Amino acid sequence: MAKGSGFVVCRAYMLEQLGATTYGELSARVPDEYREPVDAPLPSKWYPDAAYAAMNEAYVQVRGFSDIESCRADFEAMGERTAHENLNGVYRALMRFMKSSGALAMLPLAWKQYFKASSCHTKRHGDGRATLTVRNASISYLAPVAVGWQRAALRIASGPQATVRECGFDEGRISADPMVYELTW
Repeated sequence: MAKGSGFVVCRAYMLEQLGATTYGELSARVPDEYREPVDAPLPSKWYPDAAYAAMNEAYVQVRGFSDIESCRADFEAMGERTAHENLNGVYRALMRFMKSSGALAMLPLAWKQYFKASSCHTKRHGDGRATLTVRNASISYLAPVAVGWQRAALRIASGPQATVRECGFDEGRISADPMVYELTW
């Protein structure tokens, strides 16, 4: 299950990128059973992961992305925007105070906040490097959205040098279980 707050920001981002008419085309491509989170998501409601996948897949279709690389920047920007809109006020101050090690510890909690069934494990590899493994969140095009979100969170905590990559997406897979993220700061 995916949290409605993520749908709210992604919908706003997609609507800005597409305009109302083309967003209507996106909505029409999504199965009726998933239309609510695409058209009028409620921030506190949980929706099926398949609804998020359908929304992302329809976005790729209406944008006309031809391959996995052509959509990467767009989905990463969507993730960054989600982080900046959802990590505000106290959360932002806490991230800055905790620095990168504290932010790393919060990432599994953040995944649970957005994706109910997900499970995460972090492993530090020394100074400034870690791996985050996420299971039970195999959703089309989620990897680059999460790259953008996690990169923004780490940059809030540790500065502009933070980087994130997801190995499966880099290998050309639009979804994977597990997703394996390499983080540096």
